[in-house]
Amino acid sequence: MIDQTLGQYRIIERIDAGGMGVVYRARDERLERDVALKVLPAGALADEEARKRFRREALALSKLNHPNIATVFDFNTANSVDFLAMEYISGTTLEERSRAGILPEEDVIRVGKQAAEALEAAHEQGLVHRDLKPGNIMVTPKGLVKVLDFGLAKLLRPQVPLDKTLTLEGSLALTGTLPFMAPEQLQGGEVDARTDIHALGAVLYQLATQKRPFPQETPTEVMQAILHEEPRAPRSLNARISEGLDPFTDGMTSCIGWHCLTTREYDEAIQYAQRGLAMNPKSSLAMVYLGWAYEQKSMLDEAIAQFKNALAIWENGSLPLSSLAHAYAISGRTKEARDILGKLLEMSERTYIPAYDIAVVHLGLGEKDHALEWLNKAFSERSGFLVYIKCDRRFDALRGDPRWEELLRRTGLPPDGETAGTPLATFRTRALGFVTRDSPWEHGSSRSES
Repeated sequence: MIDQTLGQYRIIERIDAGGMGVVYRARDERLERDVALKVLPAGALADEEARKRFRREALALSKLNHPNIATVFDFNTANSVDFLAMEYISGTTLEERSRAGILPEEDVIRVGKQAAEALEAAHEQGLVHRDLKPGNIMVTPKGLVKVLDFGLAKLLRPQVPLDKTLTLEGSLALTGTLPFMAPEQLQGGEVDARTDIHALGAVLYQLATQKRPFPQETPTEVMQAILHEEPRAPRSLNARISEGLDPFTDGMTSCIGWHCLTTREYDEAIQYAQRGLAMNPKSSLAMVYLGWAYEQKSMLDEAIAQFKNALAIWENGSLPLSSLAHAYAISGRTKEARDILGKLLEMSERTYIPAYDIAVVHLGLGEKDHALEWLNKAFSERSGFLVYIKCDRRFDALRGDPRWEELLRRTGLPPDGETAGTPLATFRTRALGFVTRDSPWEHGSSRSES
């Protein structure tokens, strides 16, 4: 098709080809600029109704305006050829860079941050990529990351071999490149933002290790591995990876458990906290997370045991102390809860004790007024823990109270039940804007011993 013209676009050279079409560099003769022209496979759009649907979806994609997302300019048909005109990007794909060797850690972080920002912008518009892979992410000579082909996997559903875009037919249209697909794609579930996050994690794993997280060779083996196995720890493949970047260290594993708590996935939280403890039996923070998960499942004896275990290592830590007092209070052991509350108040006269922790104890005792009083003190302290109050189930008894709603407003968080339609980044920025002091990892100097 070189030197042919499709509408206002004169084709200059072929750039790439894949399951979703052939890509050419073309010249937009009207606007005098180079574009990437994706010529769709013959028969991809079977009739005029399919073209109308594709045009509607392409219009939605064209409204994505973010520096890390390749812009869609146009969708058209000329000479019986369907094509998309997109931003032309000069650079290399992550697939090409990965073949050249392991990326330095700072480059992996830089790429990951920009790609994550692209996903966040798209997800806030309700758009899921569905087929994120190294070949769909480019880096310009100046280091700018561009995510390509956003949403096209939903529109085009070709059948091609492993390492190409793969579709699994079922009750739902499932799309993606097999080694980077999330379990829900393989199982016929709904896809959402987490599907893309899984894929990005797999991409960064490959960049940091030059190995796929699931390196099996046949489609069946890859699918079984994604569904039933865990990848090797990245540091076992590349010893130069920092411990904090490896999601399979005990600290990161426990942290994943904590995030499962915030989404109320308590069984998963228990599993991750237990894995963290298996890696480091003296991780008091993992013990606290495990205790919190047990508490939310009404396994109060088990929760109390974990908080006591944490205190044996993190002596007089306000986090395990307040957690233990709350568990005592809701299990009817009021005297033990009040004894710990008194100890925390006495300690606060000599050292910093987060007001948030004291509020937790008061709420366990059913003292809502005192709990709100201490939460307002936490606000005055600019406590980082306030960022998480909307997902801390221990404060459920306060929801609906006008004073609670006012606290959320001052903290920069949306009122309960009123998050729809507002970009998550807006709430996060507002909430983090006042945080300077406290966070889940800043409750003292010692959480574990190695």
